[in-house]
Amino acid sequence: MFVVVGAGLRALALAAWWPVSTTLADSWPYAYYATADEFGNPQHPAGYSLFLSAGGWITRDVGAYTIVQHLLAIGAAVLLYFAVKRMCGSPWPGLVGAAVILLGPDQIYLEHTIMSEALFVPLMVAGIYAVARSFDAPERWWPWPILAAALICASAITRSAGLFLLPVVAIAFVFVRPRPWLPRWRPIVAFVGTATVLMLGFATANTISHDRFEFAPTTGWHLYARVAPFAWCGDFEPPKGTAWLCERSTPETRPGADWYLYDPASPVNRRYEGGIGVQQGAGDDLLNEWAQAVVLHQPKTYIENVWPDIWAYFFPGSYRWAPGKGTDLDGQLDWTGPINAVGEKATERGMQSFFNHFTVTRDQDLLGILHDYQRKIRFGATALTISTLLIFAGLLVGPRRNRIAAFVLGIGGLATFVLSSLSIIYIGRYMIPSAGLVAAGGAVGLLSLIGIVRGRLQRRRPAPVATASA
Repeated sequence: MFVVVGAGLRALALAAWWPVSTTLADSWPYAYYATADEFGNPQHPAGYSLFLSAGGWITRDVGAYTIVQHLLAIGAAVLLYFAVKRMCGSPWPGLVGAAVILLGPDQIYLEHTIMSEALFVPLMVAGIYAVARSFDAPERWWPWPILAAALICASAITRSAGLFLLPVVAIAFVFVRPRPWLPRWRPIVAFVGTATVLMLGFATANTISHDRFEFAPTTGWHLYARVAPFAWCGDFEPPKGTAWLCERSTPETRPGADWYLYDPASPVNRRYEGGIGVQQGAGDDLLNEWAQAVVLHQPKTYIENVWPDIWAYFFPGSYRWAPGKGTDLDGQLDWTGPINAVGEKATERGMQSFFNHFTVTRDQDLLGILHDYQRKIRFGATALTISTLLIFAGLLVGPRRNRIAAFVLGIGGLATFVLSSLSIIYIGRYMIPSAGLVAAGGAVGLLSLIGIVRGRLQRRRPAPVATASA
């Protein structure tokens, strides 16, 4: 039933907004770099542009990509259901995770856009499925762990947040099987070894193409933007050649990280002429050196600035909004949000560097239906908070396999956006790709709690009284 409803919602989206949404400005760089230089994008890893480029051998009709992305999400939901069922032995936690993907209006919005989330979710879920198969096939210790590593690495080069899933899965492999030691360690070695080789290969490809040995793009720029709003060079001596990054204004008067990244008036963009420096990747090593010095000498202030961005995913009402700071879900994923004609036309033109010419049409009545649905059915802060509490409960109680499932699904899903906050500010949509995993992890935790309650109730029941036979 969920598959049918999910397919219907996607058909409604296609009818309401054809052939693609152009509201998110990141769409055009993905398309632009897919034309000939997939590794050249200084802000995004190459994976999604490689996906677009590969599809370009078949078609460059953007509507075809939108349809394929919707189909991939439906497939991911079905795969997540079977993965969770294998992990914990019960069908309904997987059904919860699948429903979040199939029915989530924000998830559908991202699928309807040329954005890496549309590929990231299927790759991440496919990796989780391979992990589940690894747990169930101890006698075949290498095929499934290798496939799991390959798929999760593919998700990591699509969105860098996927990197945080790798150590979570590696830890799960340590605890999934008891002794003897040899059967326990062989799949771990297969997984870690494959992931290491693939990620080093990706970094090498970045070096060959653009002399940047990196797993994630422009890490220096993003960490710089993370610390610039509070950095105070009076607490340390800036590394050689970086003193110009120091500001005399008080931290309380400074704008947010996005201002430092994208505004031509920011100190670093004034330094690098010819446009916004982050779009060129200029000076990334220098910025990284300075930003690391800030974190090293102002760790308390750094944590004080990171924590509100993590907290905002769970309680967005507590977030102190300011120019250049984060955006909530409605800021970017709103089916009837305000139309920015100039910005959307610019994005459309940029996308047409790769895609065939297209014209966007909207049916406001149908979009209104999706908007009303979005207001009622959304995996937002409340659902995230409840799921997280259940995940932590599931780590402490229940059968061994349930606890491992809660760890892989729940902690793995949370890590992709919580740990990203160490270098990137709060952006509500960063949570959406992992919503299915987090919901499934919370459902596994609830399953374990229900099992404990049932066990206690059964123990409290009086034993049946034996009756004498005639």
